[in-house]
Amino acid sequence: MATSRAAPLTSFDIDAIPDEVLQVCFARLPPRSVGVLRTVCKRWLALCNGLDIYRLRARQRLTTPLLITIAPVHDQGRCAGLQITSYAMDAPFRHQTPLAILPGPTRLQFSAAVSPDSRFIYIVGGRSHILPRPPGPMTVDARTDAYDVVTGECRSVCPMREARYAFAMAAFVHPLDARPKLIVAGGYDAQGCGLASAEIYDIASDRWHCLPRMERLSGACKGKFADGIFYVKMANNGPLALEAFDPVLLRWSSPLAILAHGRHIRLPSPSIEGDDADPEAFAISRFAGQSKIEVLGAELKSRTEEKTKS
Repeated sequence: MATSRAAPLTSFDIDAIPDEVLQVCFARLPPRSVGVLRTVCKRWLALCNGLDIYRLRARQRLTTPLLITIAPVHDQGRCAGLQITSYAMDAPFRHQTPLAILPGPTRLQFSAAVSPDSRFIYIVGGRSHILPRPPGPMTVDARTDAYDVVTGECRSVCPMREARYAFAMAAFVHPLDARPKLIVAGGYDAQGCGLASAEIYDIASDRWHCLPRMERLSGACKGKFADGIFYVKMANNGPLALEAFDPVLLRWSSPLAILAHGRHIRLPSPSIEGDDADPEAFAISRFAGQSKIEVLGAELKSRTEEKTKS
């Protein structure tokens, strides 16, 4: 009995498919296929570059919880940059996927945060070894790098106004203009002096702006943004080593003012890791200040928090 086969789709037929249908189809493909789809045509490039596909994956429960680590990687004994790696949370030490290498010299005690739209991982600041090889002064970075989780590309953006390391950092959406921002405060400069300065980065305009200095704190700290307030906690200075910044009022508040408003925020105590600290554990600790961060609709949690819970 003779059978007829359907004619293959032509480019015209594919162009006739509505964008909504294509997005649903794309959402069900493995994420590794997105890079190939982006090369087909400008229309598919625009569809794959948008976040709608990843929101669809989240709604269809196709996302996998991930752990992201950022750690120095070496080639023939020399630092080749920072390796960004993802781990599946159900088996974090069995299913690892190298995402990208951010080239550059050794960077320690940097800070990292995920943009509010879950598209970019920002890696900011950091320092070299205290005793670099070959011998020379320790260098401190002001650089800001962004890793695009959609395209897999790394790029350098506007650097901070002041180089620093071991500082507080968080990402948030500003309540006044609804624009995504990064905020940093504290840390140390190249002379090892504690910094009380703070800066804010507007992601859309790619510019850093100075903020009022912290009133009481300086030096190593961790940060967290919650309930419209940026909280900064110092290292090893007790439970009252805390300040809070209101991005609307542009004002820092004391711990007593925070308690007076009935706020209770649990922040991890920062620690100063040495050069001999395990690079992977050091990198994971960069996320210890975040109780939850989102990338591609999936939760990323630090191993530090998992150990605390267990």
